Amino acid sequence: MATAVKEDRSPEMVRLVWFLHRYARTPAGGRYVPPAEFGDLNKREVYDQFFPQLGGGRSFKTFQGSAEGLRKGNIREHLENDTPYLPMYEAILQTWQHLPREKQWEYLQQYQTV
Repeated sequence: MATAVKEDRSPEMVRLVWFLHRYARTPAGGRYVPPAEFGDLNKREVYDQFFPQLGGGRSFKTFQGSAEGLRKGNIREHLENDTPYLPMYEAILQTWQHLPREKQWEYLQQYQTV
């Protein structure tokens, strides 16, 4: 039986997840809505567009779970409570978080399949 090769979260995946959390829209109902750049797509549809490039050997379900775990964990803790990033994400996000939103979006689009 063959097993899928699991890779660590790539820098690109970490940047995507940071962008999704930082610029998320929260309507009156309080539910998470992806940033405006994604139009009316829901979270699953957004992950589906990036999965072919950023899946890293995971199944889609595992990719989405990994991304959501990161979004709801260390990234949210940092953005909302100023908790330090975990060392493995510090180098990736130190420069990323200071780029203009437009530059971040431009960078992420190269990994998006529509």
